[in-house]
Amino acid sequence: DKRQERKLENLFFREDIRRVSHYEMGNISYPSGVIDRYVDDLLAKLDLEVVRPAAFKVLVDYDNGVSAAALGRVLEEMNCSVIPLNASIEPPLMPQGTEAFNSRLQEMGVIVRAVRARMGIFIDSPGERCFLIDETGEVLDHETAFAVLAELQLRRQPGMVVGPASASTAFAMIAERFGGRFMPAKMTPGAVLRTAQHKETVLASDGNGGYAWPQFQVAFDASFTAARALELMAATGLSLHRLRQEIPQVGYRHVTLFCPWDAKGRVLRTVMERTLRDRVARTCGV
Repeated sequence: DKRQERKLENLFFREDIRRVSHYEMGNISYPSGVIDRYVDDLLAKLDLEVVRPAAFKVLVDYDNGVSAAALGRVLEEMNCSVIPLNASIEPPLMPQGTEAFNSRLQEMGVIVRAVRARMGIFIDSPGERCFLIDETGEVLDHETAFAVLAELQLRRQPGMVVGPASASTAFAMIAERFGGRFMPAKMTPGAVLRTAQHKETVLASDGNGGYAWPQFQVAFDASFTAARALELMAATGLSLHRLRQEIPQVGYRHVTLFCPWDAKGRVLRTVMERTLRDRVARTCGV
């Protein structure tokens, strides 16, 4: 939880760490065949007989990250034609600015449309988060991508979808439509993953491109997200573009406001007093 995180951070940054004696020191071991086991476990969770006949064409930007070592092999087993970008594993470069990164995604969209791929996906270097691009070259924002994946999964297997409390009511509407339910969690990735440990959970997301599929592992995994999305598209016969059009249209505002630290208590009390008679979701505070 947050308290434990803060405690560990304080210990680390203050360097207030107990030094061990030489006889207490352990050894560091590096397991072998990790990628092979990961690929085997991932493929075991997919219905290859469903996805192979579809023979999807996919554009993947690996961002020179670790996913390039595994996802290519998975997509090959799925009988997908892959157009790889930045597939060599290299140390992370300087982070791009928002404008440059958005231009990069738009360029991917142009390529997806030009080669008539069924899906494009950008995976960050650690292999945890991703952006999806539909067959028309449209880049899906994280909320839209989460809604599309939730609908695909619930069509195939009803259950519980976990997302941040800031998510729109569209997710509850999608879940209800397909016999599932949406469970809001606190807005930190750790809180989302802790909630996702519920046995009924079929998909969880922090709303920032991280997707966890408890059937495989309770952790954000962009490679499994790519493979699972293709499998579900083959099973349902639906495309990302069509699913995007079926998302319920709801209106809500997402605003970030600055508040001085010494005024937070007064602001929270005021908000509480003004919303006493309203229906307010307090999963992640006021």
